[in-house]
Amino acid sequence: MDPKLKVLYKNTITPDLIKEFGYTNVHQVPELLKIKVNRCLGLSAQNTNLLNKSIEEFRIITGQQPIITKAKKINCRV
Repeated sequence: MDPKLKVLYKNTITPDLIKEFGYTNVHQVPELLKIKVNRCLGLSAQNTNLLNKSIEEFRIITGQQPIITKAKKINCRV
């Protein structure tokens, strides 16, 4: 997790959660361990322009290079 986001979570979000839910201990507040972002393109993944546009959107949203994986099982119903 980005250090800026971690500091933001500790300094602003954690106190708000403690007030809202009435936690008595800091360790009762939930922690963020991992955030996953997923998009299913289906058959449109064969279109390179759409795939490149989707990759660029992920770069902007997450600030990281996305890993492209293909489905092991295709769930197409005609």
